[in-house]
Amino acid sequence: MPRSLRGIVRTVAAFDLALTALLVWPGISIEILELLYRVNAFLGGDVTLPGFHAIPDLFVSLAGVLAAPWPVARLLAPRPLLAGLDVAGRLVVAALIAVAVVGGQAPALLFAFVATELLGAGWQVVALVGAEGPEGSPIGRPGGR
Repeated sequence: MPRSLRGIVRTVAAFDLALTALLVWPGISIEILELLYRVNAFLGGDVTLPGFHAIPDLFVSLAGVLAAPWPVARLLAPRPLLAGLDVAGRLVVAALIAVAVVGGQAPALLFAFVATELLGAGWQVVALVGAEGPEGSPIGRPGGR
C-alpha cells in the first residue's frame, strides 16, 4: 500500500480520534453541545440547547466508547478496506446530519460537520483510486482490491 494512502488514512483517523475521544466521558458531550450552540448563536442561529439529560448523555458516551476504537484501528492498520469502509460511513453520517439540519432538528452550524465528513471521504477516495495493490493491481478500479 502506498505511503500516501497510509498517511491519508492515518491523518483522517487521528482527526476522528481527537473528536470521538471527547465523547467517551459523561458530561463532556453536554459541554460540546453547549459550545456548538454558543457558536451557532454567534453566527446568528438558534441559541437554545434542546433538553439533554443523563440518559441521552450516557448514550452519547456509549457511542463514543464504541466509535473510539475505529480510528485507532485505522491508525494502527491503515488498509484500503478500512479506508473504503470509512468512506461509506462518512457518506451516511454526512447524509444523516444534512437531513437533521434541513429538517430543523439540528443547528445549521452542523453543515460544517457535513463538510468535514465529505472532505475526509473525498480525500480517501482520491487516494484509493490512485493506489495500486501488492502486485500492481489498481485498488480503486474494477478488478482491483
